[in-house]
Amino acid sequence: MLVYANRREESPSVYCRKSLAAAMLLFCVQSFVFTELLSLLCQLRAMPLALCYLFDTAVLLGLILRKRRELPALVRMGRETVFDRFVVIGLLLVTVVILLPMLCSVFLYPPGTWDAMTYHLPRVEHWMQNANVAHYPTMVTRQLFVQPFPEYLILQFFLFSDNDSWANFVQWLGLAGSLLFVSLLAQLFRLNPRGQFLAVMFALSTPMAVCQATGTQVDLVTSFFLLAICYYGILLIRPIDDDRLKHCVLLGVSLGLGALTKASLALFALPFCLWFAVAYFRCFSRRQWLKYAALVVAVFLVFNGPYFYRNVSLCGHAFGDPDLQNLLRNEPITVSHTLSNIVRTTASQMAVPDESVNRTLYDGAYAIHRAADWDVNDRGATFGETEFSVLFLCCETWVSAFSTLAFFGLGVVIFACRAGWRFSAKHATPRQIAIPLENRRPTGSPHKGKKTRRNQQREIAQTSVQNAVLPPRYANAPFGLTGLYLLCLFGGFVMYCAVLKWNPWTGRLLLPWYMAGAPFVAFVFSTPANDRVKSLLCWCCLGIALSILVMNSAYEQLQFQPGEVWRAETEARQQGGDEFPVSLPDDYRELAPVAISDKHAAGWKDFNRDRHFYYFRARGDVMLGYIVLADALKRGGYHDIGLAFEPMNSPHDRDPWEYPIFRLLKKDGVPHRIEHVHFPEYMKNAPNFDPDFTPQVIVSGLHDVTPLERVYELGEPVPCGLLKLYPVRGLRN
Repeated sequence: MLVYANRREESPSVYCRKSLAAAMLLFCVQSFVFTELLSLLCQLRAMPLALCYLFDTAVLLGLILRKRRELPALVRMGRETVFDRFVVIGLLLVTVVILLPMLCSVFLYPPGTWDAMTYHLPRVEHWMQNANVAHYPTMVTRQLFVQPFPEYLILQFFLFSDNDSWANFVQWLGLAGSLLFVSLLAQLFRLNPRGQFLAVMFALSTPMAVCQATGTQVDLVTSFFLLAICYYGILLIRPIDDDRLKHCVLLGVSLGLGALTKASLALFALPFCLWFAVAYFRCFSRRQWLKYAALVVAVFLVFNGPYFYRNVSLCGHAFGDPDLQNLLRNEPITVSHTLSNIVRTTASQMAVPDESVNRTLYDGAYAIHRAADWDVNDRGATFGETEFSVLFLCCETWVSAFSTLAFFGLGVVIFACRAGWRFSAKHATPRQIAIPLENRRPTGSPHKGKKTRRNQQREIAQTSVQNAVLPPRYANAPFGLTGLYLLCLFGGFVMYCAVLKWNPWTGRLLLPWYMAGAPFVAFVFSTPANDRVKSLLCWCCLGIALSILVMNSAYEQLQFQPGEVWRAETEARQQGGDEFPVSLPDDYRELAPVAISDKHAAGWKDFNRDRHFYYFRARGDVMLGYIVLADALKRGGYHDIGLAFEPMNSPHDRDPWEYPIFRLLKKDGVPHRIEHVHFPEYMKNAPNFDPDFTPQVIVSGLHDVTPLERVYELGEPVPCGLLKLYPVRGLRN
């Protein structure tokens, strides 16, 4: 609240939300600063980090003491706040029914998604082992070159808790921050408290937001920064802004940390940045424009400079390995690929729990492609070997947004029909625009008043009731703030389809775009809707969010259960069998034909009662191999362990899950050192490359171990599911 301690003209509700939003951004800033600073000193450990936060707390207490004269005024503002009873009840209901169950899931269940097991969390373990965030040798290049900021936050929770109980909490915080900025954007659209609450409910009813709030994906954190960019960018356009310098810095922080969170943010943020740049150029003097632009760019580079430097030093490119960056990029970027992706993305995101409807959507998209002479599975615009499909699943990596798109599409139609494309905002006077629609009263005869009210509705929808937010030269723009906001949303969607290939998890990548559209949808349905309509829409959104939450939980429970494998194995052993039970999948039985000893079976039973088995809830077929692997490493007394995996997207790449190896070995509290020993030649330039490291054993997922045999003398392999254990007898000359 110290950021806005001198602002008195705003309502207490807006004041507190703005302060809390700025506080969340500043917390992200200090997390980044502490991580990078301790990394430079190779002291990225729990105690130095705790000392940094203690120093930060002392500084904040000093600032509070300096501002102690402002505290009584803040307390008085809180007492004078008048809350809408419907909004208070709605917030309590949403917190109890939606947010608290999500928070419980965050701490009860560990991460288990594909990305978390392969690169999100393994990079955190390597950073903890190395005490810095510098690059290290690895064949899984996503651990190095994917934007690292969300993992910075996860790393700090890991250091303080020494486990992954808080790993999912970052995404939950991203959801809370996104809802906060959605309400603030709705306030900029001059919506009353119920309209702002409706915007929050529209955002919360996004299916992907509900599914991702309890995982380790980074799209909700990306949504948080995209909404912050939109909010602070619009604030800077206001003719009177006493905090313009603060908002400019916060805009730069949002851009910098957003780019450090996920590269796809640039596709959605670029149209907004172009809009802001033009608006600032027309609103400010040239000198002011250059000053603010330079400040935003400087803040952006401060946050992304270390990441760019590490990548350039290792492979010569600011964004890392070019092959990794080109995996999702259209080849080439053409109009036909863009239109094809728009059609396929829209169809796949409209999937519902009805196979006949999904089949109709697929047939419609296929008919459009056939009429335009396009290939529906064009390799230049489709990721990898995947094929276009319209399926409804309810998990954090693949879920459609049928309800969100339905609300958004209906809102666009209502907005266009109500406003009319040829309407000019010059007919609306500032006095008319400054008065909310709900407070206007028709004057004159009943017929004249009714006609005036309809005209006012058209003017309000067209000018977005926002002359105060637009620069003077934009006051007569044909669309106003909401129209420009909508155009930027469309521009972001088109850029996404133009640059990135269609992929099955496109709903996850589009989550920031869905969240940014919630304020617009709330504005359309709040003007001129009465409070009863808003209440009905809020209940509908709450029902959608609750349904998605229940379906997501059911989907997680219906996945392959590792406990079933243990029960099948014990039954087979009671019948005299020592091998894997016949009930296991055929491909797994062929890949891992090893016997299970009595000790393995006992360890497996204990493992089934442990939270660690949830790592394999999406891949129960590999769980047994990891149990055998962890037990063999512990019995062998191996402390220096090498990893050798296939390159990503190679013909034999099976995406071995690296993270469970760390956690299973840490379970007994015995220190281990785990390093990659099979990696590209240029990885030897990584700062954390240790040429003197000689592993005692190598965990290999390679189809051909010839590269390892050229360096090490390997013993007989021990099959462990998809992986194999090779004891190292020594180095070859």
